[in-house]
Amino acid sequence: MAIKFSCPNCGKALVVKDQLAGKRGACSGCKKVITIPFPIAEAHHENVEAMAMQAFADQPAAAPIETKTIEFKCPMCDEKVQVPADLEGKQTPCPECRRIVKVPLQVKNEPRDWRNLKQRGPSGARQSVEPQAPEGAWSTASIGGVSRQTLLETGAIVEEADPEAKRRFWIRVTTGAAVVIFLALAGIGTYKFLTGGKADKYLERALEMTKGESSKLTPEQAAVVHWAAAQYHARSRNPDAAQKALDEYGQARAALAKATSLEGDAMLIDLALDQLELGGGLLDWTKALLAVRQTLDPIHAPEARAEAVRQVTRRLAANEPRAAPGLAGKLSGSGGELTAIAALELIRSGNRKEGQSLADSAAPASADNGKTQKKAPVRPSAVALAVVLGRDEPKPRSTGSKEEEKPDSDDVESILLGRAEGLAHKGDFAGARALLGRARPAIRLRGLVALADIALEASAGDLADVTAALDLAESEAKAVAELPWTSLRLTQLAVAAGMMDRASRTAGQIPDAGLKGQAQLAIFRSRLASTKGAADEALAASVTESTGAAAQAHQVLARHEVARDTSWAKIVEAWSEADRAAGLAGVALGLQDRRK
Repeated sequence: MAIKFSCPNCGKALVVKDQLAGKRGACSGCKKVITIPFPIAEAHHENVEAMAMQAFADQPAAAPIETKTIEFKCPMCDEKVQVPADLEGKQTPCPECRRIVKVPLQVKNEPRDWRNLKQRGPSGARQSVEPQAPEGAWSTASIGGVSRQTLLETGAIVEEADPEAKRRFWIRVTTGAAVVIFLALAGIGTYKFLTGGKADKYLERALEMTKGESSKLTPEQAAVVHWAAAQYHARSRNPDAAQKALDEYGQARAALAKATSLEGDAMLIDLALDQLELGGGLLDWTKALLAVRQTLDPIHAPEARAEAVRQVTRRLAANEPRAAPGLAGKLSGSGGELTAIAALELIRSGNRKEGQSLADSAAPASADNGKTQKKAPVRPSAVALAVVLGRDEPKPRSTGSKEEEKPDSDDVESILLGRAEGLAHKGDFAGARALLGRARPAIRLRGLVALADIALEASAGDLADVTAALDLAESEAKAVAELPWTSLRLTQLAVAAGMMDRASRTAGQIPDAGLKGQAQLAIFRSRLASTKGAADEALAASVTESTGAAAQAHQVLARHEVARDTSWAKIVEAWSEADRAAGLAGVALGLQDRRK
């Protein structure tokens, strides 16, 4: 049965279920809280006479009025006091001592009713826990206080959606999120602007120290500053980043081209490898390879050119193998040596098709003296390529008269080296080591270094050949002095193998100061990379001073430390001029690292 009634506030007709009688809820019209009335029952005829008799019955006689009193002891004089009950809880004078005392409340010994439990706290305070009815009892404690959620669930009232409220809510959320993002981006932008300005100023100071006749920097030291500037511009992401980077790389290359040292050649190799990182990103591969070829062209030493092609091709084989043949073909080399080196690296990296195609294009070079064609010397790389591809090996030149003709000794040693390297490329390290066992110390050292390079590339844990090469270098100082480039390569391999102490000893044996510094620089970089926290400033002193490598070490150290702590820039200001110029460039790079 339903209860029909009108809202006393807005007059809207409402219909609810009869079990909600006496409870409170919100009107669906005006939203005000109202009390749901009880249904009106019809009067029964049998009760009419009883009601009439009750109305006309005589009133019962009034009961005698009983005067109630309250007895208590006075808290002042301890005398018994009796006062009327209507003074309960009030103050009155004691009849004996005449002091004002408070009449205590009477204790009512009534049955405990769970429905009338007194609540703690102020009378108007909301109670967190409502009294609970005994188990099985019907409770009226919630009558008149039914929640809106209950009325919604029972269907007594219907909630009307408010789309405007939802729209306002989402506007507030979106606006708040936008403000937070804006403030975060503004803070990041401000920080980058401030640190970027500082970095630019440090770089400008470093570049200024390379200009004019008053500059005290060597070509190698000046190249370090321009090289760092190129890296700085390449990482700046500015619209003109590519052009500025190319300009500074060109300045570094021009400075190194003026150098006549072996170290200048070694730095050109590293510069070319650094420029390769621009390919496919900041520059397309055509422009990147053109810049690399321009960097490799000024290299003087044949050993350095061979090492440059080896390392550049190895890097290209991992990123852009199709570009390697074109680059090798544009670099000159006697007897197709550089082409053979590039082909071997391509085959070694799994690009056999490109390597074999490049090998097919290589032909033994001849030198024309105007009358007859003179056969070129045999190169180990050409022999190794023939072994790997299963082709005929180059023949050694002949020396002496026709009657006493014998093979050229240099060619014989080159053939032995090439065969050993070819066997190593095919995985026959035992056969390669057996061949090298018959060679003199210098040739054996060259062969063991080539084997160590191949072994470490295939498995970082294969240290047999690098250990044998280090043993030979320590026992044959003459061989190290005869082969400075081989010794530099051996030091780098020892660093890659984690043999730092032995690498330091081998680097110390290199007679050329510049190449020795480059070998020590490889050790320095590895130790700095493994340093946690602040690095020791004296770490850069382990590199031979007054070399390009020393300038590079100070630049790398300053960059590493400023990226961790900007106050380290003050230390750079106290360095000597050459080291300070490189260090200031390192500070600029370190500040840039902090913004990334």
